[in-house]
Amino acid sequence: MSLNLAIFVVPLVLGGLLLVVVAYLKYQSHQLKQHIQNLYDINQAVQQDALDFIQQAWSVLQHSGCQGLRARVNWFGEHSDMCFGQLHAQASEHQYIAQGDIAIELAFYTPSLRGEKRYMAQLVQQTFTQLLQQDIYIKLNQILLTQQRLERFQLFAQHDLKNLMQFIELLGDQVERIHSAQDYAKLIARLKVSLPNVKQRAQRTLGQLKTSLSGDTEIELIALQALVTQVAANLMLKVEMQTDDHVLCLSKPLISEVLVNVLSNFRDHGETQQPVCIKSYTQGAYVYLELYQFVSNAKRDYVVQNARRLFEPFWSSSESGMGLGLFLARSLLTKIDGEIHLINENQRLGFVLRLPLSEQTLASEVSSVSK
Repeated sequence: MSLNLAIFVVPLVLGGLLLVVVAYLKYQSHQLKQHIQNLYDINQAVQQDALDFIQQAWSVLQHSGCQGLRARVNWFGEHSDMCFGQLHAQASEHQYIAQGDIAIELAFYTPSLRGEKRYMAQLVQQTFTQLLQQDIYIKLNQILLTQQRLERFQLFAQHDLKNLMQFIELLGDQVERIHSAQDYAKLIARLKVSLPNVKQRAQRTLGQLKTSLSGDTEIELIALQALVTQVAANLMLKVEMQTDDHVLCLSKPLISEVLVNVLSNFRDHGETQQPVCIKSYTQGAYVYLELYQFVSNAKRDYVVQNARRLFEPFWSSSESGMGLGLFLARSLLTKIDGEIHLINENQRLGFVLRLPLSEQTLASEVSSVSK
């Protein structure tokens, strides 16, 4: 009797265990699908913005079993770490994404997971990495398309500028041919008809024309303090010079363009009542130029939150801004072995520029120090 009961009970128990395993796997599969769907939903909600996606996606990674995430980000030259959860143990998986001016190194921490849980967590992490890679690709594509549109605008502006120069040349010839009051009256009458259209085209050209420097212009000696003072005055900025002058041997148009792009940030986004403090010093073969303001905690906190994006092209906190100033400044400085970085210390907020000294100016600096 007991044998017959065992024959009946054993298959029943095994069948029950099988049903439990199937139900468990089905539940895990449902959870996996839900986590992956949540990642897609978050990516759409942040409009495929890579940095926002990393921030928002951590909750999904955590629920999938990931105990910690570190993202080392190089975002258009700005380096930062984004850390979430517990990072005590050794990372169980690394992923590296690099495209254009963006590079992100990911480290996932899932030391306690085993079996199917670890496998499912890895699938979620792979999906997260693929979406992040896609977001970076989209971002760089958007920048490329915008640059191409700007190049077309510049082409149209150059065409209009050529027409304006031809009009001025023609006008000069007509002025030279004036010999009587009657000729003068005829010229004025023609100008009254043609000038409104020329003025309209000139306004359009000024609105569209963007100067791009190649960095190949002739180099010359630059008195740095005088140049900074001049650019600040043109932008109607009050400055406080806290240092002696330095002389550089570089392209003056290039350095002027860099200073315009950097100082414009203080005019458009800085503390209007505060002067821009200017300080320069020499280290090795470089002059370091600090431009900063003493700002409120609210202003400082806002910049800290968006520090990674400051040099991202076409990103701006102002509706009227194009988001190109700091990006162009960094691009121009790269051409001459220069750099620009954010200053964010205590209440000081601004930028430090690294400018190279030529061999002649470097020798002059060393000589002045020795004396």
